[in-house]
Amino acid sequence: MNEERFEYLLNRHFDGALLEEEKRELESLLLSRPQARTLFWKRARFHALLRRQGRENWGRRLAVEPNVPAAGPALSRWRTSWQRAATLVKPAGWWAVAALAMILAFILIHSSTDKDGKGPKATVETTSPADESMQFDPASGTTGQGVATILRAVDVKWSGNRRRPGNVLGPGWLKFASGLVELQFHRGARVVIEGPAEFELITDMQARCVLGRVRAEVPPPAVGFEILSPSVRVVDRGTAFGLNVQDGGLAEVYVFSGRVDFATTQPPETPRELRQGNAVRVDSKGAVSDIPSVQKDFTTAEVVEKKATTAMALRYAAWRAETDRLRKDPSLLLQYTFEGEAIASRQLTNLAPGALSSTNGTIIGCNLVEGRWPGKSALDFKQVGDRIRFALPRTHEQLTCLMWVRLDAMDRPYTALMMSGDATIGEPQWQLRSRGMLSFGKRKEKGWGYGKLFIADSKPILEPSRCGSWMQLAFVYDGHAKTLSHYLDGQCVTVTPMDGTVPLQTKALEIGNWTPTGGEPMEPIRAFNGRMDEFLMFSRALRADEIEHMWETGRPL
Repeated sequence: MNEERFEYLLNRHFDGALLEEEKRELESLLLSRPQARTLFWKRARFHALLRRQGRENWGRRLAVEPNVPAAGPALSRWRTSWQRAATLVKPAGWWAVAALAMILAFILIHSSTDKDGKGPKATVETTSPADESMQFDPASGTTGQGVATILRAVDVKWSGNRRRPGNVLGPGWLKFASGLVELQFHRGARVVIEGPAEFELITDMQARCVLGRVRAEVPPPAVGFEILSPSVRVVDRGTAFGLNVQDGGLAEVYVFSGRVDFATTQPPETPRELRQGNAVRVDSKGAVSDIPSVQKDFTTAEVVEKKATTAMALRYAAWRAETDRLRKDPSLLLQYTFEGEAIASRQLTNLAPGALSSTNGTIIGCNLVEGRWPGKSALDFKQVGDRIRFALPRTHEQLTCLMWVRLDAMDRPYTALMMSGDATIGEPQWQLRSRGMLSFGKRKEKGWGYGKLFIADSKPILEPSRCGSWMQLAFVYDGHAKTLSHYLDGQCVTVTPMDGTVPLQTKALEIGNWTPTGGEPMEPIRAFNGRMDEFLMFSRALRADEIEHMWETGRPL
């Protein structure tokens, strides 16, 4: 069910502004979708409570101001609203109308008084179970600003969830078997963690390390930054320091500059100030001993940067070799690498063998920026008119599209990936939805409007924390198997039944935007906000292992 469309129809209904066609559309949704009926009655309850409050206010005014006119018009509007609600369910018969009326009356009576029956409640529930299922969990740290951002990750073998440079992290654990991760906390502290490591982000001023080697650089705005371990507590006082936590609880603290407040965590605590050049070891029993200070054992941010630069250069070369290999695939229809001198002339050359010039992309707006690796170019989509246009007039029984993007924001209900705006039968609509879902549509009827598309939506998979990091998006349309599969970073996330009788038609297409050629579709502005540096199209349904291979050879690090 298209939630935005249903909300629009509900608002029109309660405003008394439904057109006859919209009325039939809403009626069909209510009769066929239990979720729609639940949302409808919650909204009706909300409006009824507002009207009840209005009538009570009129009653109070009449009691103290006898000359105030009676609330006849308000009561009339109350009856009219009930009549409108009843007309939506007329096919179910008058017995259904009566039953629904009794249910709503029961809800109103029991929800408008406290449990002790002494008066109106102070709050009104406005979130439905359907709404809740589409929200991101605040406890996961994936909403809001988070507490830290990953700057670099080099040769990391993750033990838990894979994290990527650019990811905004909320409170939670980072666990990896090997490699280097550089974080910047949002108060300013910058840490390099060397695996094997188990490192917990608590707040933007506090973390916990139970395993691993950590070097922290703390600027003045972050003075007071604290790292805990099973045996020690280190509080910065304007410094650079190192913490090495080993299996069994043994911990070592090194002060490279400035000073820290140090204390053991086992009673009796032994607080102590450590200054530049000081180093201590705490064993599993809490015994403290002085040790020589060494800096070379701790990886600096500069070393991480050099390692990352070298690793990215190797990956860039591997990706170039992969693009050459793909050009030997006879099913390759479109290959934009976003590189070469052609970009300066506002053109993207289709590098697929035998490609017609009409399939070259015309760049409209967009600025040239850095892509996944240093030295690789990309296009930045920022203005509402930015887009790439090309023509590929074909009928497809199977089609795979794949792109590499860096989202800067999911700031619209719908964000165009690859779209047609002709409203013709068979045209594709590939988009992102603001709730983090990938969406594919194939038009089954001409024109705009709800119900005129075969739609395949993924589950919510893109959290706000993914903004700022590169990702691979793909869909596989298989008219033979009658399925549509969505992919994120080489992994299939959803397989949805898809009509196979209406062939998929591509004509004039746009990447990162769309231009409706007529009518007034919902959400006409669907401009992409972010960067893009590769786009591929194949005339067959790629296998899952092929897409995963392209992700592995194309990922930045």
